Amino acid sequence: MKWDKRLRLLSWIFFALMWIAVIWYIVVSQGYEGIDDPRILPFFAFLGLFLTFQAGAVYVDRLEKERIRTAGIPAKATVISCESTGRLVMNRPELRIELEVQPPWGIPFTATTEHIVPYPDLFRVEPGKTVNVYFLDGSGDVTLADL
Repeated sequence: MKWDKRLRLLSWIFFALMWIAVIWYIVVSQGYEGIDDPRILPFFAFLGLFLTFQAGAVYVDRLEKERIRTAGIPAKATVISCESTGRLVMNRPELRIELEVQPPWGIPFTATTEHIVPYPDLFRVEPGKTVNVYFLDGSGDVTLADL
């Protein structure tokens, strides 16, 4: 669950660089010469990198969760807390869910995961509810099984 955050951070760096390129273009440019002016190319390059890394973060997050579902161990977990990250994906909120995972063997542990949850399913991740999860033994990576 770390690579999607790294890609998102990298995309925001490209977003900032994009605006630096625009400011540089405005300061250096004496007159607007049209869209084919080579001095504006860094703006479009950074804009493309920003959009690519934003989309890539969503894709990588989906791949990581699928990897946990296929290689992980099924278990039950109790929702301790649930809060919004402030991010919407396709008009659905992304939630940071803290769970107490009860593995089939061993001692229960606490883990946090982020999930994009459709509005009709919000009641399933209220504090105190029990959910099905998959976890990777040793790494603490957890994903919800049903969402």
